[in-house]
Amino acid sequence: MCKHIVATALAALTHDYHKVTDIDPERQQIEQLLADKNQPELIALLLDCLAQSPEQWQSWLNRAKLSKAVSFRTLKSMITKAMSVKDIWYLRNLTGLNNKSKVVI
Repeated sequence: MCKHIVATALAALTHDYHKVTDIDPERQQIEQLLADKNQPELIALLLDCLAQSPEQWQSWLNRAKLSKAVSFRTLKSMITKAMSVKDIWYLRNLTGLNNKSKVVI
């Protein structure tokens, strides 16, 4: 084996990668800003940011709703609201056909 390959491998094994700071300076500034805030201030900042984007707001709202235990009835209601009437009609017809086929068999 070439001594250069061995030297490179040894250097890679002993190198502390956690000391490498290739973090974007702008990201560091934002991280510092957030680190200096307490929990209520962070919540207010997040809510302000989410208010500017309806898609992000809906995404976080869904995340909040799904983070809690949901009853079967509530889940069924959420699915029904998310589906179109045409889809619900189609699924009910499929269920009806399936039940009829069981009776015939």
